Amino acid sequence: MTRALLSTLLAALLVLLAPGAWAQARVVVGDFDGDDTDSIRAAAIAGLKARSEVRVIARDHASKIGGSLGASLSNAAGVRKVSSAVGLAGVLEGSVNEAKGTWTATLRLRSAKDGEVSETHKFRASDVGSLAEKVESSVWKAVGPALASAPKPKAAGKKRVVVLTFTGTQSGIVRGHVVGTLKKQKSIALVADKELANVELSGELSPDAISGTAGALDAAVLVSGAVTVEKGRYTLALVAHNGADGEALTELSFSGKGAAGLRAAIVKELGGKLAGAFDRASAPEPPEEETPRAASSTSDADTEVDEEEDQSDSPTPGEGETGGRPSPLEVIVGARAISRDYRYSDDLFGSLRSYQLGVAPAAFIALRWYPVAHASDGPLSHVGLVGGYEQGFALKSQVEGGEELSTTMRQWYAGLRYRVPFGRHEFGVEGSYGRHTFRIEDDPAAPLIPDVQYRFIRLGLDGRVRVAQVLIGAQLGYRVLTDSGQLESAAWFPRASGGGLDAGFMAGYELTRGIALVAGFDFRRYFFSLDPQPGDPWVAGGAVDEYLSGWGGFAFRIPGDAD
Repeated sequence: MTRALLSTLLAALLVLLAPGAWAQARVVVGDFDGDDTDSIRAAAIAGLKARSEVRVIARDHASKIGGSLGASLSNAAGVRKVSSAVGLAGVLEGSVNEAKGTWTATLRLRSAKDGEVSETHKFRASDVGSLAEKVESSVWKAVGPALASAPKPKAAGKKRVVVLTFTGTQSGIVRGHVVGTLKKQKSIALVADKELANVELSGELSPDAISGTAGALDAAVLVSGAVTVEKGRYTLALVAHNGADGEALTELSFSGKGAAGLRAAIVKELGGKLAGAFDRASAPEPPEEETPRAASSTSDADTEVDEEEDQSDSPTPGEGETGGRPSPLEVIVGARAISRDYRYSDDLFGSLRSYQLGVAPAAFIALRWYPVAHASDGPLSHVGLVGGYEQGFALKSQVEGGEELSTTMRQWYAGLRYRVPFGRHEFGVEGSYGRHTFRIEDDPAAPLIPDVQYRFIRLGLDGRVRVAQVLIGAQLGYRVLTDSGQLESAAWFPRASGGGLDAGFMAGYELTRGIALVAGFDFRRYFFSLDPQPGDPWVAGGAVDEYLSGWGGFAFRIPGDAD
């Protein structure tokens, strides 16, 4: 069971943190205003296009779609409409200005969900070339996490279908029958007529014209039709066109006596006959933005952020100074509500006692310190020292008769950790040495249970995802026991052997830059094979010592340039 639990938790953690777990997101780099905006916009586009996780959609294409919808990328409502039509994760806009010899680029990411600015990031340098270089190298660190976590493009969901204007006798009425029937098909999304107002095809339906219209509407299928009447019999010649290339997927014919007979044929046969065409169809990929002219040449001038900026320009929650240096220090301080369950298996004579501790309080502190990160963003800046201490207080164990016994519970550990950042997300590998003690001050001649002092070498994996001000993390570790205290003594089980497993989950919210309110749940489990032999003082096959805790506290960190 332990191995199965370990494998399941490890697989879940790796799936959550794997870079490939995020599908390619679509983003438009919109208008920039201010001084020398062309080079900075070009740098932002180049920085995003260098990442496989994102596709930069052409601004002109998005603007064209916006025009067809009566929307503009310059306001929240327009961004929301265009994002919905194209499947955007967001729109990046910005401004550039120069003051007192310092160039500043401000990038603002508008959310596809509501069109409002969700994040703001500032870059500074002593000249425009150096500023462009900084924007290009760090734009993904700034906005990548939000883009990667945004809803996926609609192409991954229901296929969008457009019913074009029909021609012939009573064409409007017959088209209404087709639209009404298709609306009942749950496998597709019918494009509303109001979206067609400014992109309706006219004249010859050439493949290029059809594909262009499909691209403007992010549609997989366009349906055209012509109605003819001969001797009172109505006939609809219908063609389903593939949005990706404009070619015909299928040509169908429906007929009936009078308009009512044609309607009955459409309602009865249309869905089934078009199902295969819908399955084969695909929407054209929106055109990708071409990288504008290269950003201005860089210089060797100092590109460090001006640390002496006035208070009015200091970052606010959701706004970050963006660069390469990672956070050098993180500390969590908090309190736990902890329980313990110590029990035996295969107690042949029923002479051994189990032990349960309901809920007890404990305080703790945990830190991660990366010394090199104070001055560098190189590989060594991700090598850190970790440590932690936990102490139970006001603990009492009660025995039969009501007597309360003083109880001690503490844990400490220290070791090394290496982190692998993915933008604002992070994966870590840790190795540490520690000691976990639980002792009851009872009668040494007749102890309740053995006092344990677990000395362990811990090997662990952990991960953290940060989206805007929200933090989610998980960790998993295995404890190689080098000592168990009295449990493996001659007075108890001299041939005992075992190990330990711990896992945890946490979530938090950043109250202000560098300070977050956090809470979580932790699980620790030690397991033993006792291997009793004739003559041993006690006989049992195994033992389990489990600790569950919920906790809350504050996380303090020195922000890095990527935060």
